[in-house]
Amino acid sequence: WRNGMKRYNWREKVGDFWGITGGDVNKVVGGALKEMCDSLNGVAVTNV
Repeated sequence: WRNGMKRYNWREKVGDFWGITGGDVNKVVGGALKEMCDSLNGVAVTNV
């Protein structure tokens, strides 16, 4: 089963869970990473 876990596509699983497409997942993940970087750089993030 370990080999199977290696092939685990978490973006697909998240997409299935939230009922959205992979593109939307990438957008959400990209936005979250940008917010994280902004907050790390001292930029105020208004929407918590």
